[in-house]
Amino acid sequence: MFKYDRSNLVKKQGAVAYFQAEGVLSPFEFNSMLLKVYVSTAHMQRQKYETFLHGATARLLSQANLGLHGAR
Repeated sequence: MFKYDRSNLVKKQGAVAYFQAEGVLSPFEFNSMLLKVYVSTAHMQRQKYETFLHGATARLLSQANLGLHGAR
């Protein structure tokens, strides 16, 4: 089954937090960067999930199709 992977999100959060701690990012920039990290990660996870669902649906349809043709 599909498994949610948080390791990429944690790495990105750590990088953003590091730059903020070094004084490179202001608090406002830090918050907007963190929001972008969450949004981009959620988008990638959605794409992975849609690909997984598409593949599973295609397999089910092809199996059903084979079953229908075999019954004729």
